[in-house]
Amino acid sequence: MGYLVPTLSGYYTFWIASDDTSDLYLSTDSSPTNARRIAYVKERTKVHEWDRKPNQKSIQIYLAAGQRYYVEALHKQDGGTSNVSVAWQPPGGTRAVISGQYLCPIPERAVAAIEYEQIVPFTSPPLP
Repeated sequence: MGYLVPTLSGYYTFWIASDDTSDLYLSTDSSPTNARRIAYVKERTKVHEWDRKPNQKSIQIYLAAGQRYYVEALHKQDGGTSNVSVAWQPPGGTRAVISGQYLCPIPERAVAAIEYEQIVPFTSPPLP
């Protein structure tokens, strides 16, 4: 999971390939709550085997240059070798694995909500 930041505005198509199953989610903005599944694999594929099943390919999706879009690829491995890869075709371009220059991680942050009443002081037994 992370953010996808395109440098060109226009319609993009996405593909996912994996061994074994996988789902590719893309949000309409930077919020994970707006993400929807755009492509998936139910039967394993070879590395970069983009066209084995029609569900591996998304519809064309409009993205605006410089905007952050939440993206997430979920992958389940059942055994044996493992692979997962995501490709896109930008406007006027050719299909290619998405380069790291278009991706950025979600900043690490502690997400914990503890009620004051749940805090228990640390105590140790008395020394002999």
